[in-house]
Amino acid sequence: MKHWKKAAALLLSAFLCTATAAPACADAENAAAALDQSIADLQNQSKQTGFRMNQLLGRTYNNPITFGALPQPDVDYARKIDPEKDAQAALALEKQKLQSAETNQSQARLRYDSGLLSADGLAKIESDCQVEDTAVQTASATLFWDIESYKWIVNGLPA
Repeated sequence: MKHWKKAAALLLSAFLCTATAAPACADAENAAAALDQSIADLQNQSKQTGFRMNQLLGRTYNNPITFGALPQPDVDYARKIDPEKDAQAALALEKQKLQSAETNQSQARLRYDSGLLSADGLAKIESDCQVEDTAVQTASATLFWDIESYKWIVNGLPA
């Protein structure tokens, strides 16, 4: 981006930047300097990202990172999948886990009432049941958003 600075200097030396146009030339120089700084910042961010990627991959920090082209979509695989059916199956599995947790909770209450389970043990089982209930709600919300995103994509809108 040093070309901007050279162009501004040429304009000044060729008297194209008169006294009334000098502030605009100064603004152009400032913009060019800001652009140079932005490029330097992005280059530093790129290096930091490379260092982090190497760190996450367990490699030395200065190994080069190469990003290849995206592979072509596997159309045959895409024809075989049914996202709605898969998401509904996941929701059904979470509901089965919740039913099991609720059964454990009711049995735990009986054991607690008969003195065979401590209050802490009952609290843990009730907490486990709450976790499963939250998992069902999350799976339901995920199913909803997956279906809505699919509709948006089919209609050509960004998901």
